[in-house]
Amino acid sequence: MRTQVDRNHYGVDYLSPEKFQLYYHILRTVLAYKPNNVLEIGLGTGVVAHLLRFNGVNVVCGDFDVSLDPDVLFDIRQCPFKCGSFDVVLASQVLEHIPFEDVSDAVCSMAMSAKKGIVISVPYNRHNVSLSLNVKFNRYLRFRGAINTFIDRFLNFYVNCGIDQSSKSFVPDREHRWEIGYKEYPLSRVRAAIERACPVETEFRVPRAPYHYVFALRRPVRSG
Repeated sequence: MRTQVDRNHYGVDYLSPEKFQLYYHILRTVLAYKPNNVLEIGLGTGVVAHLLRFNGVNVVCGDFDVSLDPDVLFDIRQCPFKCGSFDVVLASQVLEHIPFEDVSDAVCSMAMSAKKGIVISVPYNRHNVSLSLNVKFNRYLRFRGAINTFIDRFLNFYVNCGIDQSSKSFVPDREHRWEIGYKEYPLSRVRAAIERACPVETEFRVPRAPYHYVFALRRPVRSG
């Protein structure tokens, strides 16, 4: 086992508003399965695990980086748990750290440990332009509740447009082996690699954090 990312990497500068958008949507996606227990692979900052526990979920954290002091030390491609040990298995910003050729095996390993579903997020690197509108009236305005509800339903919007870097090849670095959006890694290829292990139920680009892309996978089908 080795250290891949220095612990100082997860300092204040790492905790950008975009990261908290990712945490929010990961949390909602995982909680939608109504899990009692979750296996989170890749500790990172520990924010998601803390929020899940705060919401009454039992969380086991696994990583192959001994310096992060995980509950269980293992490689994502070889989950050491029994079949269906956890309601949900989560790997946020993890798969890009292993060779792309190993992605299907890693997702298959995760699926074996999952009872209800798998949640994955990976980076999607492209040129982006985003526009958003959000209006709220404060508590001193009469009928503010009805007005804000109307605004949330009809006037609150977020639009993102982008261009993939499909003419460029991804250059691996010490941390990332691949990212969606480059010539070798279009979204269709990444989705296909994931679905070789488990079908995708939903997928979405994280609003206000378009560098992050989330896949939610269906409950694995097992005989018997």
